[in-house]
Amino acid sequence: MQENRLNIAVIGAGNIANLIHMPYLLKMPAARVSTIVDTDLARVEHVGGKYHITSRLRHYQDALRDKDIQVVDVCTPPFTHAELIKAAAEAGKDVIVEKPLSMTLEEAIGVKETLQATDAKLGIVLNHRYMPLVRKVLGLVQEGALGKLQHILVISHTFPPKVQWTEHPLITRYGVLYDFLPHMLDLVTFISQGTPRKVVCRPSSDSSPTAYTLMLELQLLDEIRCLATIDASWSPSTSRRQVCFFGTERDLVVDIQDQFAYFTHGYLTPQAQMLILAQRMRGILGRVAKGTKSLRYGPLIYHRDLLRGFLEALRQGETPPVSIMDGLTHMAIIDAAIKSEQIGKEVDIECPELL
Repeated sequence: MQENRLNIAVIGAGNIANLIHMPYLLKMPAARVSTIVDTDLARVEHVGGKYHITSRLRHYQDALRDKDIQVVDVCTPPFTHAELIKAAAEAGKDVIVEKPLSMTLEEAIGVKETLQATDAKLGIVLNHRYMPLVRKVLGLVQEGALGKLQHILVISHTFPPKVQWTEHPLITRYGVLYDFLPHMLDLVTFISQGTPRKVVCRPSSDSSPTAYTLMLELQLLDEIRCLATIDASWSPSTSRRQVCFFGTERDLVVDIQDQFAYFTHGYLTPQAQMLILAQRMRGILGRVAKGTKSLRYGPLIYHRDLLRGFLEALRQGETPPVSIMDGLTHMAIIDAAIKSEQIGKEVDIECPELL
């Protein structure tokens, strides 16, 4: 196993690398983290010292010149992703990258073309797919437990980032669309297995990066049309992450925050409300059983299962389960949503499979 480990360089020594990627990767028999890179010398020295990484670099180009490095794990702000992925692929490295894939659909297409030209493999970190709850909900929807899917309602209220990623103009104005929204877009498209067709996006209050409402049209199997309403905002006081699936026979409410789900049909009786409370408590107790990291970071703990799965795919020479096509889908939606907000009307979404 030692001889078959993948040699990894982690680019970016911020919170997501320091608190999540590094500790998980270092515990995996399939991985050997040899290098940490960050333009902030103090930060790279701190993280490198904390995890006993001897190769501590300020410039990613130095890591890419190391022929022993096989995988680059990108944990940097979104505006750097496309450049880093393409450079790593051209240097013969496979790539793991935090969401979102890029800043624009044009950048995402450029990444896809580079991957095709170099045959490099790419995995995008969308860890919510690896929640047991999400896998269960996917099965219920696919089995027809709700009847035919008619509407999806997403509430994505999250705390704003403590440090703004950059003064990049798109993040200055549309920051919330690049933050937690890709996770929710992935849940909508992954669970519904729907292809996004059209989107309308409007600021919930004013033109700020804090609150937007999206109406997303999806095409499901057998040409069934389904609408998804997405309320995405940065909230300084309350975090709420919920996806509701409305079917012809019954509805399913999925609480991503407390990690539980329940069916509804008709009036919620006091007895039904008590059952929902019991399910919520089971979800919270399940997080308690997983330890303090689950309580503190919630779904972030599923980075472990994602990274393990990604590394196993890369060791086998296969593309990780969350790939360039998923990233293209999300960027196509975000790109069209921004365009819709700017021109004030519905926008067709370019289908990634046609690119």
